[in-house]
Amino acid sequence: MCWKQYMRVCVAGLVAVAAGFFAPEAVAATYSGGAGTEPNPYRIGNTADWETLSLTPGDWDSYFVLMGDIDFGGGTMIPVGTEAQPFTGVFNGNGHAVRNGSIVWPDSDYIGPFANLGEGCEIRNLGVEGVAVTGRNYVGGLAGCNQGGAITSCYTASAVSGTGNSVGGLVGYNENGTFSSCHATGAVTGISGGVSSCYVGGLIGWNTTNSTVTASYATGAVTGNIYYSGGLVGYNTDESALSSCYATGQVITGSSYGGGLVGYSSDSTISACHATGAIIGDEEAGGLIGSNYGGVISNCYASGSVSGSGYLGGLAGYLSDSMVMHCHAGGTISGEYYVGGLVGRVGSGTVTFCYANGPVEGDEDAGGLAGRIGGGTVIYCFAGGAVTCLSNAGGLAGSIYGTVDYPTAVAYCYARGAVSGAYCLGGLVGYIQRYGSVGYCYATGAVSGDTDTGGLVGCGIGTVTSSYWDTMTTGEDSSEGGEGRSTDDMTWPYAEGTFKGWDFETVWGADTSGSINNGYPYLVENVPVLAHPADINNDFRVALSEAITYLAGWQAGSNPMAYAIRAAYLWQNGERYAYDAGQAPPLCWILAP
Repeated sequence: MCWKQYMRVCVAGLVAVAAGFFAPEAVAATYSGGAGTEPNPYRIGNTADWETLSLTPGDWDSYFVLMGDIDFGGGTMIPVGTEAQPFTGVFNGNGHAVRNGSIVWPDSDYIGPFANLGEGCEIRNLGVEGVAVTGRNYVGGLAGCNQGGAITSCYTASAVSGTGNSVGGLVGYNENGTFSSCHATGAVTGISGGVSSCYVGGLIGWNTTNSTVTASYATGAVTGNIYYSGGLVGYNTDESALSSCYATGQVITGSSYGGGLVGYSSDSTISACHATGAIIGDEEAGGLIGSNYGGVISNCYASGSVSGSGYLGGLAGYLSDSMVMHCHAGGTISGEYYVGGLVGRVGSGTVTFCYANGPVEGDEDAGGLAGRIGGGTVIYCFAGGAVTCLSNAGGLAGSIYGTVDYPTAVAYCYARGAVSGAYCLGGLVGYIQRYGSVGYCYATGAVSGDTDTGGLVGCGIGTVTSSYWDTMTTGEDSSEGGEGRSTDDMTWPYAEGTFKGWDFETVWGADTSGSINNGYPYLVENVPVLAHPADINNDFRVALSEAITYLAGWQAGSNPMAYAIRAAYLWQNGERYAYDAGQAPPLCWILAP
């Protein structure tokens, strides 16, 4: 619906001008009280007050307070602010919400209850519920655009759709803005409308230029037509930061760059975040992030399944010039090429202190941790998921490639998952190229295939140093590099001549009790996270059926009572849980943060 249609409901004397902008009101506005100052803000108490605010640009730098919930009864809401004149004042929702309005202008930009927020603006303690929001570019459940404003303790529970770019559950476009303690629960949809629909996010469509988002989340499903779709943020760029955030909604992207949390990020930081929704895309899709170019990802995890064509990972689809540390993933990953439990393809940068436990399926270049490592370094990592792939499949990496100028190194890693397929299959690495190297690693998972199979490395001519495979558990007596040992040699007490040159003081721990890693060495700074015995599929979620099965086992005398009680506790309190290595079982299994 265009601006002209709304002129019929505007107060007398207002003149609509081109592009949807309103001329300033000459007569002083009347609200339910107040003077527009910080100690005496204008009071918004009904739909008429909101309309007055929307149509009085001269007040857009003043102070406002919402006196109670406002229900528009399905009627039209006119956005506050315009592209040319943003709202720069302070709006305190006071814990109340605006509800059941309609802002459906599919051919217009800057669409939302607030069209555009400017520098110095503050929106806080405001809810938006059941407001239908549809626009073209810069469309958000709270604001279409935020350029320098601060949004605190706000939420939306509304469906949002856009036919163009920058569409978000809370804000469509956020530049140099700050978000804190905000959330969005409605579905967000980017529709082509004759052009490519990009930058679609459950909370923010496009987050850029030193923007920060903390302690915020989104739960709605996100559907993007072309590129850059994320459960929280579609596109995150230019030294922006996300911290202590999460997303749980399913993400569907029509083409590339789909992520459970972020579709695409460059030169930014993501820390202490997680995502649990399923990801359906084509290329460069990940449980947490589709692709990351530059910047740091730390202390994050993802548990959703990921499916598509290629460059698919439980955490990230593709990494370039990135640093990833202390992250993990556990979802099922399935595709055709460059498919990994943690990362689809590592292009450059470093991956440290990470792990993946989810199953991986592909046609070429699939690995328990990474589908292909084609530059940079992977150290202090492990993988435990089963890998099924026709060629170039490994318990840790499907393939390792490097160049003279950019060699690739994998060190201090191990893989425990089974590997099956046709050819170039290895317990650790399927194929290793001459400028790739493996050092101080081991593999134990069963390997089964037709040709070119190996306990550690399936095929290739790279460098392998002081690395081992278990000949009994892998079922392999040969490898393109490394040394085979029996299970007794590789489990505590470790045989003399096994693990030569390994650092058992600062890097590796000896599993003397067999309770941490079945007797095999473990990484001191990356201790395996144990799933509760009731968690049959090891997805760190105790579902009702799993809890019932385990409780039945306790009643039959096969499962400990304390463990059964813990399983019931985890199920009753949200199902998802985490592992605390500092506590003894069963108290080590705690509710997920």
